[in-house]
Amino acid sequence: MHSHPPRFVYFLNPLPEKITYEGKEPKVFRWKAGDVTFDEAVSLAVENVGETEGRNIVVEHKQKQ
Repeated sequence: MHSHPPRFVYFLNPLPEKITYEGKEPKVFRWKAGDVTFDEAVSLAVENVGETEGRNIVVEHKQKQ
């Protein structure tokens, strides 16, 4: 498990991932090139269940310290 602040993810290529959000059952997502997701602050574990390397751009919202 690891954590992220609120963030957008833009997928550059197709990517099947198994994501386990803290306290929930794992779920497989099948992202397509051009998909965009948004998550609030979250703790999760991610596993690439495909045969290609995933490429994406992540933009995280950082809080002022």
